[in-house]
Amino acid sequence: MWQQYWPVYQRLEEEFCEFTFSVSLVDDHLCVWSIRLAELLLRACQECENAAKTLLQDLSPSTPKTEELNFPGLGNRLCQNIALSNKTVELVWIYQSLSERSVMPFQAWNLSSSTNPSWYKAYNGMKHDRNANIKQANYRNVLDALAGLFILNLWLRKKDIESGSTPRILANGKLAAYSKLFDPSSFIQIRGGNTTTMIFR
Repeated sequence: MWQQYWPVYQRLEEEFCEFTFSVSLVDDHLCVWSIRLAELLLRACQECENAAKTLLQDLSPSTPKTEELNFPGLGNRLCQNIALSNKTVELVWIYQSLSERSVMPFQAWNLSSSTNPSWYKAYNGMKHDRNANIKQANYRNVLDALAGLFILNLWLRKKDIESGSTPRILANGKLAAYSKLFDPSSFIQIRGGNTTTMIFR
């Protein structure tokens, strides 16, 4: 199932990284907005919706209510199985100079009263009134949306990632190969001696 989502994330990440060669990814530019960033935000958030619904189907055998198939209701249900609100990725893209490199995209989610993350609110605003909300299509929101999509995609791949074993000398490289933008090692742990496995926590 994850194979339907992973290539889309990789393509979005590639396009975002390419954009950083036109507009530097630095603190002063986090509020920079553009039509290109608007397109990336719309696509990334649509993918987040789809990936989150698929993940919920994988995790929960019971049929969700209609409100649980949309943000933020999806957050309530997913957080019953995964502590998404505290999952952090580190920005490792070499062509950036941000002072804050930790991204926690689902911080607004919890077990019972999830709210929409700010990047998702920006997406909703853009979707319903692009003219009034175009400035919300900024670097910060796109970066956070991509971090959210990356985390959801990793969770869709959980069984695949945990099932393999890797020689210790190659383990860190395998983990780094999942993204050139983000490092997920805060919640994917490498365990073992000469041969290692990856464990989600």
